[in-house]
Amino acid sequence: MVLPLALAACDLGRPWPPPPPALHSQHSLLMIGDSLVGQTDTELPTAFDRAGLNVEVIDAHVNASGLLGPVGDAPSALAWVQEQVAAHPEAGTVMVEWGGACGVACDPTQPTFVQYGSPDFYAQWTANAHAVIDWLRAQGKLVVSAVTPPFGVDVAAGPTSQLRVDVALNLAGLDRTDFAVRAGGTIVDWSAALTNLLSQYRTDLQYDSSLHTVRTPDLVHLTADGATRTSVWTVKALADLWAANPGVTSAGAEAASRVVEAGDPVTIDVPLGL
Repeated sequence: MVLPLALAACDLGRPWPPPPPALHSQHSLLMIGDSLVGQTDTELPTAFDRAGLNVEVIDAHVNASGLLGPVGDAPSALAWVQEQVAAHPEAGTVMVEWGGACGVACDPTQPTFVQYGSPDFYAQWTANAHAVIDWLRAQGKLVVSAVTPPFGVDVAAGPTSQLRVDVALNLAGLDRTDFAVRAGGTIVDWSAALTNLLSQYRTDLQYDSSLHTVRTPDLVHLTADGATRTSVWTVKALADLWAANPGVTSAGAEAASRVVEAGDPVTIDVPLGL
Protein backbone atom coordinates (compact mmCIF):
# COMPACT_ATOMS: atom_id res chain seq x y z
CA MET A 1 0.00 0.00 0.00
CA VAL A 2 2.97 2.34 0.53
CA LEU A 3 3.87 2.52 -3.17
CA PRO A 4 0.42 3.63 -4.43
CA LEU A 5 0.25 6.27 -1.69
CA ALA A 6 3.69 7.56 -2.67
CA LEU A 7 2.71 7.72 -6.33
CA ALA A 8 -0.51 9.51 -5.47
CA ALA A 9 1.47 12.16 -3.57
CA CYS A 10 3.99 12.62 -6.39
CA ASP A 11 2.58 15.88 -7.77
CA LEU A 12 0.16 16.86 -5.02
CA GLY A 13 0.84 20.27 -3.53
CA ARG A 14 0.03 20.97 0.07
CA PRO A 15 -3.35 22.55 0.82
CA TRP A 16 -3.34 26.30 1.23
CA PRO A 17 -2.60 27.37 4.81
CA PRO A 18 -5.59 28.35 6.95
CA PRO A 19 -6.75 31.97 6.72
CA PRO A 20 -4.64 34.44 8.71
CA PRO A 21 -6.12 36.17 11.74
CA ALA A 22 -8.11 39.35 11.13
CA LEU A 23 -5.94 42.37 11.95
CA HIS A 24 -6.69 46.07 11.88
CA SER A 25 -3.19 47.47 11.86
CA GLN A 26 -0.76 48.85 9.28
CA HIS A 27 2.68 47.42 8.71
CA SER A 28 5.86 48.08 6.75
CA LEU A 29 7.75 44.93 5.82
CA LEU A 30 11.38 44.96 4.62
CA MET A 31 12.12 41.98 2.36
CA ILE A 32 15.81 41.14 1.89
CA GLY A 33 17.32 38.30 -0.11
CA ASP A 34 17.82 37.04 -3.66
CA SER A 35 15.58 36.98 -6.75
CA LEU A 36 13.09 34.57 -5.14
CA VAL A 37 12.25 37.42 -2.76
CA GLY A 38 11.78 39.82 -5.67
CA GLN A 39 9.50 37.37 -7.47
CA THR A 40 7.42 36.72 -4.35
CA ASP A 41 7.06 40.46 -3.83
CA THR A 42 5.28 40.82 -7.18
CA GLU A 43 2.32 38.89 -5.71
CA LEU A 44 2.66 39.81 -2.03
CA PRO A 45 0.60 43.05 -1.92
CA THR A 46 -2.34 41.28 -3.57
CA ALA A 47 -2.07 38.44 -1.05
CA PHE A 48 -2.02 40.93 1.84
CA ASP A 49 -5.05 42.73 0.43
CA ARG A 50 -6.97 39.44 0.04
CA ALA A 51 -6.26 38.77 3.71
CA GLY A 52 -7.52 42.23 4.69
CA LEU A 53 -4.06 43.46 5.73
CA ASN A 54 -2.58 46.88 4.92
CA VAL A 55 1.13 46.30 4.35
CA GLU A 56 3.82 48.34 2.64
CA VAL A 57 6.28 45.84 1.16
CA ILE A 58 9.79 47.23 0.75
CA ASP A 59 11.49 45.03 -1.84
CA ALA A 60 15.23 45.19 -1.12
CA HIS A 61 16.24 41.95 -2.84
CA VAL A 62 19.44 41.73 -4.91
CA ASN A 63 19.53 39.15 -7.68
CA ALA A 64 22.19 36.44 -7.23
CA SER A 65 23.08 37.67 -3.75
CA GLY A 66 24.00 35.53 -0.77
CA LEU A 67 25.54 35.71 2.66
CA LEU A 68 29.14 35.64 1.44
CA GLY A 69 30.82 38.55 -0.32
CA PRO A 70 29.30 41.87 -1.35
CA VAL A 71 25.57 42.50 -1.77
CA GLY A 72 24.42 45.32 -4.03
CA ASP A 73 26.57 48.37 -3.37
CA ALA A 74 27.53 47.13 0.10
CA PRO A 75 30.65 45.09 0.96
CA SER A 76 28.69 42.43 2.87
CA ALA A 77 25.20 41.13 3.56
CA LEU A 78 25.24 42.78 6.98
CA ALA A 79 26.24 46.13 5.50
CA TRP A 80 23.42 45.84 2.92
CA VAL A 81 20.90 45.10 5.67
CA GLN A 82 22.15 48.04 7.73
CA GLU A 83 21.91 50.31 4.70
CA GLN A 84 18.33 49.25 3.98
CA VAL A 85 17.19 49.58 7.59
CA ALA A 86 18.65 53.09 7.70
CA ALA A 87 16.82 53.97 4.47
CA HIS A 88 13.52 52.47 5.69
CA PRO A 89 13.31 52.95 9.48
CA GLU A 90 9.51 52.58 9.31
CA ALA A 91 9.84 48.84 8.67
CA GLY A 92 9.26 47.08 11.98
CA THR A 93 9.52 43.60 10.45
CA VAL A 94 12.34 42.22 8.30
CA MET A 95 12.22 38.95 6.37
CA VAL A 96 15.48 37.43 5.11
CA GLU A 97 16.01 34.66 2.54
CA TRP A 98 19.16 33.62 0.72
CA GLY A 99 19.10 30.37 -1.23
CA GLY A 100 22.79 29.69 -1.67
CA ALA A 101 24.26 32.03 -4.29
CA CYS A 102 27.89 32.76 -3.49
CA GLY A 103 29.20 35.02 -6.28
CA VAL A 104 32.72 36.41 -6.09
CA ALA A 105 33.38 34.81 -2.69
CA CYS A 106 33.37 31.39 -4.42
CA ASP A 107 35.45 32.57 -7.39
CA PRO A 108 38.81 30.75 -7.20
CA THR A 109 40.59 33.76 -8.72
CA GLN A 110 39.64 35.94 -5.72
CA PRO A 111 41.82 36.27 -2.60
CA THR A 112 38.77 35.62 -0.37
CA PHE A 113 37.96 32.36 -2.19
CA VAL A 114 35.96 29.74 -0.27
CA GLN A 115 35.06 26.40 -1.83
CA TYR A 116 31.32 26.18 -2.46
CA GLY A 117 29.75 23.62 -0.14
CA SER A 118 32.89 23.16 1.96
CA PRO A 119 32.96 23.28 5.77
CA ASP A 120 34.40 26.81 5.51
CA PHE A 121 31.48 27.82 3.28
CA TYR A 122 28.89 26.64 5.80
CA ALA A 123 30.81 28.15 8.71
CA GLN A 124 31.04 31.57 7.06
CA TRP A 125 27.42 31.42 5.84
CA THR A 126 26.19 30.60 9.34
CA ALA A 127 28.33 33.25 11.02
CA ASN A 128 27.13 35.92 8.60
CA ALA A 129 23.48 34.89 9.03
CA HIS A 130 23.89 35.15 12.79
CA ALA A 131 25.43 38.61 12.44
CA VAL A 132 22.52 39.83 10.30
CA ILE A 133 19.84 38.37 12.58
CA ASP A 134 21.52 39.52 15.79
CA TRP A 135 21.96 43.06 14.49
CA LEU A 136 18.34 43.29 13.35
CA ARG A 137 17.03 42.06 16.68
CA ALA A 138 19.28 44.54 18.49
CA GLN A 139 17.48 47.28 16.52
CA GLY A 140 14.15 46.05 17.89
CA LYS A 141 13.00 44.52 14.60
CA LEU A 142 10.82 41.45 14.25
CA VAL A 143 12.92 39.07 12.17
CA VAL A 144 11.59 36.22 10.03
CA SER A 145 13.60 33.51 8.30
CA ALA A 146 12.29 32.10 5.02
CA VAL A 147 13.01 28.48 4.15
CA THR A 148 14.29 28.39 0.58
CA PRO A 149 12.60 25.76 -1.62
CA PRO A 150 14.75 23.05 -3.21
CA PHE A 151 16.15 23.45 -6.71
CA GLY A 152 15.64 21.03 -9.55
CA VAL A 153 19.17 20.53 -10.92
CA ASP A 154 22.72 20.95 -9.74
CA VAL A 155 23.67 23.92 -11.93
CA ALA A 156 20.22 25.34 -12.49
CA ALA A 157 20.94 29.00 -13.15
CA GLY A 158 23.61 28.61 -15.84
CA PRO A 159 27.27 27.67 -16.25
CA THR A 160 28.55 30.42 -13.93
CA SER A 161 26.31 29.42 -11.00
CA GLN A 162 27.62 27.56 -7.96
CA LEU A 163 24.10 26.38 -7.04
CA ARG A 164 23.86 22.73 -6.04
CA VAL A 165 20.89 20.70 -4.91
CA ASP A 166 22.62 19.33 -1.81
CA VAL A 167 23.89 22.74 -0.68
CA ALA A 168 20.46 24.34 -1.11
CA LEU A 169 18.86 21.56 0.96
CA ASN A 170 21.49 21.92 3.69
CA LEU A 171 20.98 25.69 3.82
CA ALA A 172 17.20 25.23 3.95
CA GLY A 173 17.78 23.02 6.98
CA LEU A 174 19.72 25.84 8.62
CA ASP A 175 16.92 28.27 7.68
CA ARG A 176 14.34 26.05 9.35
CA THR A 177 16.26 25.35 12.55
CA ASP A 178 19.28 27.46 13.40
CA PHE A 179 18.37 30.76 11.70
CA ALA A 180 14.65 30.66 12.48
CA VAL A 181 15.30 29.93 16.16
CA ARG A 182 17.86 32.72 16.36
CA ALA A 183 15.41 35.10 14.67
CA GLY A 184 12.68 34.37 17.20
CA GLY A 185 11.01 31.23 15.91
CA THR A 186 8.84 32.40 12.99
CA ILE A 187 9.37 30.48 9.74
CA VAL A 188 8.04 31.40 6.31
CA ASP A 189 8.14 27.95 4.73
CA TRP A 190 8.56 28.46 1.00
CA SER A 191 9.78 24.87 0.76
CA ALA A 192 6.38 23.63 1.94
CA ALA A 193 4.66 25.98 -0.52
CA LEU A 194 6.59 24.65 -3.53
CA THR A 195 7.15 20.94 -2.90
CA ASN A 196 4.83 17.94 -3.05
CA LEU A 197 3.39 16.07 -0.07
CA LEU A 198 6.66 14.12 0.18
CA SER A 199 8.67 17.40 0.38
CA GLN A 200 10.18 16.74 -3.07
CA TYR A 201 10.95 19.27 -5.81
CA ARG A 202 8.35 19.47 -8.55
CA THR A 203 8.03 21.90 -11.45
CA ASP A 204 4.26 21.27 -11.49
CA LEU A 205 1.97 20.81 -8.49
CA GLN A 206 -1.60 19.56 -8.35
CA TYR A 207 -3.90 21.77 -6.24
CA ASP A 208 -7.27 23.48 -6.61
CA SER A 209 -8.33 20.57 -8.85
CA SER A 210 -5.77 21.33 -11.56
CA LEU A 211 -2.06 21.10 -12.37
CA HIS A 212 -0.09 24.34 -11.91
CA THR A 213 3.42 25.12 -13.13
CA VAL A 214 5.15 26.76 -10.18
CA ARG A 215 8.79 26.83 -11.34
CA THR A 216 10.38 28.26 -14.48
CA PRO A 217 12.35 26.13 -17.00
CA ASP A 218 15.62 26.86 -15.15
CA LEU A 219 14.14 24.81 -12.26
CA VAL A 220 15.00 27.52 -9.73
CA HIS A 221 12.81 30.57 -10.20
CA LEU A 222 9.07 31.11 -9.80
CA THR A 223 6.18 31.44 -12.18
CA ALA A 224 3.25 33.67 -11.24
CA ASP A 225 1.57 30.60 -9.70
CA GLY A 226 4.72 29.84 -7.73
CA ALA A 227 5.00 33.42 -6.50
CA THR A 228 1.36 33.30 -5.44
CA ARG A 229 2.11 30.18 -3.41
CA THR A 230 5.11 31.71 -1.63
CA SER A 231 3.22 34.96 -1.02
CA VAL A 232 0.25 33.20 0.63
CA TRP A 233 2.55 31.26 2.96
CA THR A 234 4.34 34.54 3.74
CA VAL A 235 1.11 36.34 4.60
CA LYS A 236 -0.03 33.56 6.94
CA ALA A 237 3.27 33.46 8.87
CA LEU A 238 3.52 37.24 9.17
CA ALA A 239 -0.11 37.75 10.17
CA ASP A 240 0.31 35.21 12.96
CA LEU A 241 3.49 36.99 14.05
CA TRP A 242 1.82 40.41 14.05
CA ALA A 243 -1.19 39.08 15.95
CA ALA A 244 1.23 37.94 18.66
CA ASN A 245 3.05 41.30 18.60
CA PRO A 246 0.33 43.96 18.31
CA GLY A 247 2.70 46.80 19.21
CA VAL A 248 4.62 46.48 15.94
CA THR A 249 2.80 48.74 13.49
CA SER A 250 3.55 51.44 10.95
CA ALA A 251 1.68 54.73 10.99
CA GLY A 252 0.69 56.41 7.77
CA ALA A 253 0.72 53.43 5.44
CA GLU A 254 -1.16 53.53 2.17
CA ALA A 255 -4.85 52.60 1.99
CA ALA A 256 -3.92 49.42 0.10
CA SER A 257 -0.85 47.22 0.21
CA ARG A 258 1.91 48.22 -2.19
CA VAL A 259 5.54 47.51 -3.11
CA VAL A 260 8.33 50.04 -2.64
CA GLU A 261 11.21 49.08 -4.93
CA ALA A 262 14.56 49.30 -3.17
CA GLY A 263 16.49 46.46 -4.82
CA ASP A 264 16.92 44.97 -8.29
CA PRO A 265 14.31 44.80 -11.04
CA VAL A 266 12.58 41.43 -11.18
CA THR A 267 10.45 39.50 -13.64
CA ILE A 268 8.16 36.48 -13.51
CA ASP A 269 8.47 33.51 -15.86
CA VAL A 270 11.89 34.69 -17.07
CA PRO A 271 15.08 33.03 -15.77
CA LEU A 272 17.18 35.29 -13.53
CA GLY A 273 20.34 34.99 -11.53
CA LEU A 274 19.27 33.72 -8.13
